[in-house]
Amino acid sequence: MKDLLVAVGICKRGGQGTERERDLDVMRVDEQRRKLHEKGLDVDGSREAMIDALNVNAEREENIAAGAEG
Repeated sequence: MKDLLVAVGICKRGGQGTERERDLDVMRVDEQRRKLHEKGLDVDGSREAMIDALNVNAEREENIAAGAEG
């Protein structure tokens, strides 16, 4: 039920943010935990903390990839 309410709230806000942020906002908590576990990150914490951890990790991976290309 909370996942549904979060999704409705995001739609009312206009879905602001990057595509990745919007995807993480509507992702179910169990999916977020699975992604965190796959990346070796801490799966405990609030929904917001898990989203932040996934965002930070994605940015870090993008920076590493950009450094390898440049």
